[in-house]
Amino acid sequence: MAGSNDQGNDGWTDMSQREMTSTVECVSRRAFLRRAALASAALGLLACAPAAPAGPTAPAAKPAEAPKPAATTAPVAAAPVEAPRRGGELVFVVSAEPDTFDGHKSTTFANIHPVAPHYNTLVKFDPDNYPKIVGDLAESWTLSPDGQSYTFKVRDGVKFHDGSAFSSRDVKASYDRIINPPQGVVSARKQAFAAFEAVEAPDPRTVVFKLKYPSPGALQILATPFSYIYSAAALERDQTFPEKNILGTGPFTFVEYVSGSHWVGKRNEDYWDKGKPSPSAESGPTSSSAALRPRPVTSWSRRWGTRSPSKKAPGLQ
Repeated sequence: MAGSNDQGNDGWTDMSQREMTSTVECVSRRAFLRRAALASAALGLLACAPAAPAGPTAPAAKPAEAPKPAATTAPVAAAPVEAPRRGGELVFVVSAEPDTFDGHKSTTFANIHPVAPHYNTLVKFDPDNYPKIVGDLAESWTLSPDGQSYTFKVRDGVKFHDGSAFSSRDVKASYDRIINPPQGVVSARKQAFAAFEAVEAPDPRTVVFKLKYPSPGALQILATPFSYIYSAAALERDQTFPEKNILGTGPFTFVEYVSGSHWVGKRNEDYWDKGKPSPSAESGPTSSSAALRPRPVTSWSRRWGTRSPSKKAPGLQ
């Protein structure tokens, strides 16, 4: 019986050991798989985690500054300016001759170049501040509230080159000739003055321009450089007088004109704008881009191309 029990016990013991071994192996296998899964998950989290910020770095060194120039101890001296002095001649060359001496009739700057220095206009464009308009023979002017009347006060003490006195009468006669040209007279800018109805001269120093309707450009039209102021007395004698004769109030008096050669004027010593012509310039007759040097002028001449002089025009009669 004892032997039987011993064999039974041994069998039970062997079975128990095999079951325990199997259990341990199962536990060990499950633990390994669980640990491997945890390790894989940990590696995945590490792979997805952001990188640690880099440690602080030293700031970049500033570029070296270029050496500053040494301070100038004294300013550069300005070039000396030549003092104005009377005398000299202004000579300039162009290739065209005037079609007529009459600015009211002409449409070319070949007229302006030689003829304009002998005349004045009522108002003009400021050559130093274009398109500002300034007075020439006009001292001042006003515009009526309705915009249909300009009233000008003209200069006193102005004389034509023949010694006759200038007045508002000369302004009226000149603009009447432009706005309503008489028979036989061509007015190149008549249409430009379409807004002008009449010109009045109520006293020797007052001129009034009446407009048909307000015209914003009326003053600019009056400043046309071709609108020379002629002598009313000369126009009364002959309305075509300005076509072949020069009689103005300008800074230069006429000397001579030789067709194909030159046109010469002389400083008007009785000019109303005292001290003028102001210092101008002198240029060589062979090049329009010749060097210029300041000089007051007492005479001027204009020359045309290289053609031989033709017959002189005596006094432009």
